[in-house]
Amino acid sequence: MKLHMSKFAVRAVLQLICCVTFTTLCSQVPHGGQPFWNNPAPLNQAPVQRMGAIDLEALQAGDAITDKVKSAAWRFGQEFDVNLGLEHGHWTEENGKSVWRMVVEAPGAIAMSVNFSQFELPKGALLFLWNRERIEFIGGFDHRNHKNWGGLATGLVAGDAVVIELQVPSPLRDACALRVDQVVHAYRDIAGKAALLSEALGIQRGPFGNSGECNINVNCPEGATWQCEKRSVALIVQGGFSVCTGALVNNTAQDGSPLFLTANHCLPGNGNVGNWTFYFNHETAGCSGNTGPTNQTISGSDLLASSGASDFGLLLLDETPPESYDVFYSGWDGSDDETVQNATGLHHPSGDLKKICLEEDAPYHDNAAGAAVWWISQWEAGVTEPGSSGSPLYDHNHRIIGQLYGGSAACNGSVNNGQIDYYGRMGVSFNNGITEHLDPLGLGLEVLDGYPAAGCVTSFSLDLGVGIANAPDGVLCGGGEVFIDVTLGNFGEDNLTSATIGYAVNGGPQQTLNWSGNLSQYDTETL
Repeated sequence: MKLHMSKFAVRAVLQLICCVTFTTLCSQVPHGGQPFWNNPAPLNQAPVQRMGAIDLEALQAGDAITDKVKSAAWRFGQEFDVNLGLEHGHWTEENGKSVWRMVVEAPGAIAMSVNFSQFELPKGALLFLWNRERIEFIGGFDHRNHKNWGGLATGLVAGDAVVIELQVPSPLRDACALRVDQVVHAYRDIAGKAALLSEALGIQRGPFGNSGECNINVNCPEGATWQCEKRSVALIVQGGFSVCTGALVNNTAQDGSPLFLTANHCLPGNGNVGNWTFYFNHETAGCSGNTGPTNQTISGSDLLASSGASDFGLLLLDETPPESYDVFYSGWDGSDDETVQNATGLHHPSGDLKKICLEEDAPYHDNAAGAAVWWISQWEAGVTEPGSSGSPLYDHNHRIIGQLYGGSAACNGSVNNGQIDYYGRMGVSFNNGITEHLDPLGLGLEVLDGYPAAGCVTSFSLDLGVGIANAPDGVLCGGGEVFIDVTLGNFGEDNLTSATIGYAVNGGPQQTLNWSGNLSQYDTETL
């Protein structure tokens, strides 16, 4: 038995009714404070750990090859394996606290980051990373940033010398344990750090923006109607690579659970995404410009489900983005219907600021590299590049229908090269493990709008949502009774007093079920 419903009629049931409380986990979200960086005297006592020289010519030669492969991670930095702990720094007493510092240099770097394989701090301790020129800092990180795997991956700091500073109440000094196992020397601009250096110091450290000239900033006129969905999209960085792009997605509980959709091919072989860093709202404020915020990050995630059948990976971020990030959880359409009128992509090409691309024609079903995909014959505006992989594809209803797998679209100077792209299909992901996470209430929905709805989802006077639960999957033999729960939800502004529901059994003639009652906005009733 199969129940047929128009995908335009199926919306979230229990929207704003079931509020689930969940425990906030820890990540790279800072917890206040600032470094003691105004007095240069203690810094002069801090030991300096210098990384070796990089072979820039060899790195550039390799990049010239991999930059043409959309499914490859976009490399921006050289990774150095190190083994640096508290014994490699220097302690002082400042402002009533014990302060430990170590300087790490990577000569010529545009920016640097470090990975802590061990990160254990007592309550009251704060850790900061700041560049020696005192342009910017990240932190403070405290005991709430501790992760189950024991370490912490940090964001990038502009410049070629980073100061690691630990502030701790003196009696708790021996309770601290830190170990750095990786230093990243960024030799290509990432997250606008070259522009930041140039603005602050008047030093030209490389090109501003790595993507092609034909890309379109998300806050250009083309993105005017996508201001909610853009808040879902984040740049993913791991070590010296801009791994991919992805987006926060809504679920039927509408609880702001930080589910994050990207591509299966972006995942490491061991599935460990604990050291990924996610940059939200990295975009320029207007249509032109080459800098944007880089301080709205989340560090770490867990892999929930993935499949090569539609090239999807669904993650759970280690922490819900705080209210100050003003994120949006995008809606989705898993019906796989080929009624999509046009499509829009939001992404971070080559680790650059957030961009938008527009397909004015209808994408269609196809297969590519063993996966079921939406095929984009040619973008009418903008393109995608390496680093865009995993980015969401939206239909004309502003719902995600897939994530970028590959293609050959690129800039040819300041214009589009007219080539193809393809995206793994959300509808196929529904049959490969994503459903239980997107539909934790088991409502059987194939379509869901974004969250929070205020100011983002169009409101109508009359708007009925239908959800189905307990419908049998497959063929039933031997007779007997089947009980199916049909939940009606009123998402409209006016009270709902009657409805006629059409359904078919085994492809037979359409039957009807008449309902009457009185549902206020956001109220539900199960038949």
